[in-house]
Amino acid sequence: MDMKNLVVVVLVAGMMVLASCGNAQKKAEQAKLDSARIADSIAKVKADSARVADSLAQIEKARQDSIAQAEAAAAQQKPQQPKPQQPKPATQPEQVKAGQGKG
Repeated sequence: MDMKNLVVVVLVAGMMVLASCGNAQKKAEQAKLDSARIADSIAKVKADSARVADSLAQIEKARQDSIAQAEAAAAQQKPQQPKPQQPKPATQPEQVKAGQGKG
């Protein structure tokens, strides 16, 4: 009986060793696939952010062009006239009553 138990233990240990060797290779392959997928995702995000930045730049340029066009049209329609100056109200010195002076 002793020999049978020893054989069983050795067989189980051998199966575990063989199973663990194949698992490392699968993990390495999976790691390669994951890194390639991550690199593709990063490239896609960079391309999307560049596209968004270009779109924002085009929108800002269109806004600036629109403002410049509106200012040019306004300048052509109305020549600037100086605003009439309003006369300043005359200031009268304050009246100081007896007992309100300095001192």
